[in-house]
Amino acid sequence: MFTFLRDINSGVPYGASIRGICGDGEGHILVSTERHGWYLLDPATGLIRQLRNSGHLSLGRNLVKAKDGSVWGVDNQLVQYFPKTGKFKTWDLPWKVEAFALSRSGILWLGSRGHLGTLNPDDGRFEEWKDTHGANPFESSLANYLLEAKTGDIWVGTENGLYRIHPNRHTTQLFNEQNGLSSSKITCIQEREDGWLWLGTISGGLNLFNPETGRVEDVLSVGNGLANASIAGILPDGKGNYWISTYGGLSYFNRKENAFRNFYQQDGFSHDEFNRFSFFNDENSDDFYFGTIQGLNRFNPADLFKAAAPAPVLLSELTFFDQDGKSRLTNSHFQGTVKSGNLISPLVQLHPNNRFLRLKFALSDFRNPGKNLYAYRIDGLDKEWNYLGTNGELTINYLPTGRHILRIKGADRHGNWSPHELTVPIEVLQHWYYRWWAWMIWISLAFAAVIGFYRFRKKRLQLQHLVETEQREAVRLKELNAFKNRLYTNITHEFRTPLTVMLGIAKHLEKNQPTLQGKAMTSDPAWKTQLKLVERNGQHLLDLVNQMLDLAKAENNSLKIKFIQGNILPFLHFVAESFSSLANQQNVLLKVESRESELVMDYAPESLRQILSNLLSNALKHTPSGGKVTVEITKIERATAGKTAKEQPFLLLNVHDTGQGIAPEDLPKIFERFFSASSESTGWAEATPSPKGVTAEQAEGENISSKHTTISPPSFEERQQETSGTGIGLALVKELVHLLGGTVEASSKDGQGTVFSILLPI
Repeated sequence: MFTFLRDINSGVPYGASIRGICGDGEGHILVSTERHGWYLLDPATGLIRQLRNSGHLSLGRNLVKAKDGSVWGVDNQLVQYFPKTGKFKTWDLPWKVEAFALSRSGILWLGSRGHLGTLNPDDGRFEEWKDTHGANPFESSLANYLLEAKTGDIWVGTENGLYRIHPNRHTTQLFNEQNGLSSSKITCIQEREDGWLWLGTISGGLNLFNPETGRVEDVLSVGNGLANASIAGILPDGKGNYWISTYGGLSYFNRKENAFRNFYQQDGFSHDEFNRFSFFNDENSDDFYFGTIQGLNRFNPADLFKAAAPAPVLLSELTFFDQDGKSRLTNSHFQGTVKSGNLISPLVQLHPNNRFLRLKFALSDFRNPGKNLYAYRIDGLDKEWNYLGTNGELTINYLPTGRHILRIKGADRHGNWSPHELTVPIEVLQHWYYRWWAWMIWISLAFAAVIGFYRFRKKRLQLQHLVETEQREAVRLKELNAFKNRLYTNITHEFRTPLTVMLGIAKHLEKNQPTLQGKAMTSDPAWKTQLKLVERNGQHLLDLVNQMLDLAKAENNSLKIKFIQGNILPFLHFVAESFSSLANQQNVLLKVESRESELVMDYAPESLRQILSNLLSNALKHTPSGGKVTVEITKIERATAGKTAKEQPFLLLNVHDTGQGIAPEDLPKIFERFFSASSESTGWAEATPSPKGVTAEQAEGENISSKHTTISPPSFEERQQETSGTGIGLALVKELVHLLGGTVEASSKDGQGTVFSILLPI
């Protein structure tokens, strides 16, 4: 490493600020400074002498060698130097040149603040460049760097972005942040072999620009290992790699490894801040020259790449949450093991709900620790290394469950990556419901669920089969019941005709008094008794047949109910009085009680007669001698069901007897057809009613004519001989009450009698 012009300023803490470097074709190196003119360096002897001094305010810019051997440069004006004669030629221009480029055709492209022009050295013709519309696209731009591409286009890096000039077409294109540039302040341009451009920027790092697409394809900056984000120069090394001078050190970029190695003042350079235009590669010696704000530096890459012994990466702090959810901090007393030069930490276990991990580490190269670089990779998760720059701290907020290996490597200030990595084994525990014993539980539960579902399905199919069987049986029973109904209806209907004929003959014999051997048979008491018995039992059988037919009609909704309006009390009294003789014969007190003097309503006489007759017949049958049967007629008010409850008048008809009552187990069944309670257990059996032929007109009259035929009920002795009723009467009562819009209920206690209650709307 050699430095020149470092102490050129006596009495001030800085040397010459280098602004341009190139060879003169005679084995010497030309150097342009910012305030001290031009110098000539002899690389062989290291001697340097001043060639030109344009004054203290001279601002040197770039040095470029032409095909004719002359060297172009800028101090206060455009200067052309002829090495063979040692003479300078100045060119007067209308504005101050900030940057220039020499095209392959020998034309100089000159850039300034707000201007761009061309100079033909052969005829001295200067021309300001304008586009096809005669406009100056650089009116508000400052040209920082110019480059002629292989295609002949001129690239101009400015403070506002990158311009592409098509000289033949006089057109321009501007590229800036909208095209992906990390910064619009372009400081230098370098063309790759494939025509892509490396763009150096202020604070934006290195940009790789694709001219075909007009887009930035990649950006490299401090995070990728670059020494500083502000670029001063880009110089290829002839092997596909680049030396990049920055405002904070010199970087070597290896394209194949996509990695940087950085060099600083501590490595022997005159300063860390390098200057624009101040870079040159001497092809005769493979030496590189870079200028800083404090002198010129000359070096051979082989000397810089000599690295010290590789240093390991040490773990200084480790923070994570343990299985109890408590934060654990491992400080500098951390103990690890060393294997093959790599430091391996103990296993770190992270709770599944707290997967946070923070590590602090350092490369044990303390020559310039602030410039050491770091990168990390997690095996199985990262394919490439993740570069951290100079940040020696890593925070991981989440890792998937399982075992992982975290690897951390470090590089010294030169970018030499140490082979000794820091290895941190990490295990992220699974949630309890993912562990093996939990899986056994899940599998067991799933198996139990399958078995349960199978049993449920099997039971459901069995139940479904049972329901279908019951439904078929219900249909069969329904059909059978319908058949029975049709059968007994047809039979009872057929019974009706012969019974009517028999009754007619009995009445005819009673009225016409037949003779036997010239003597009237009706004068014989036995004959009369037997004739009455035939007539009474025939009538009883006919009433039973009629009830069966009425019951069938009621169930089929074919029974016609005829309503009339009138005072219902006389009618009820008359029906009850028709059972007086029967009550007297049985020594039973039959009485009708009513608090109302008159009760006018719509009622059906025939249906009401059958209802009351059946109830009275049953009451008298089951009331012993000395007992009492009471018919209570009451008008009551009762609220109707609905959203708005209203009081409505009802007729309450209670038939109460003092018989032995009905057994509790028989009480719910007494209104079923053909049901008859056991007379042995309760002494109660359903009777068959009652007289027939009472009309409403007769009941409303004050006197009931005796000419209407009424068949007397059976005697008490005959009733006692019967064991049970037919089970038709109460079933008919229930159907008739429902047809009238009412309800019927029965209540009974053993030994205390039975009460039948009928409620009919008025």
